[in-house]
Amino acid sequence: MLDLFSGLGGASESFVLAGWDVTRIESNSRFFNIPHTEINDVRFLDFDDLDYFDLIWCSPPCLEFSMAYNAPKSVARR
Repeated sequence: MLDLFSGLGGASESFVLAGWDVTRIESNSRFFNIPHTEINDVRFLDFDDLDYFDLIWCSPPCLEFSMAYNAPKSVARR
């Protein structure tokens, strides 16, 4: 499994626990210590080997749409 924009790895953790080979890609260096995580920017990855993965999961940030308390849209409304 390839988990792009993995953050804390919640989307792929059940796959790790099930014994899958998981590769997590995250650009935020604060997550360097999350197991299976490679700090990298997806814009600069070589995607020639995507056939290797059975599943590709992408969870890009969507702050401009989020109504979470600290998201820009929520702050602008306050």
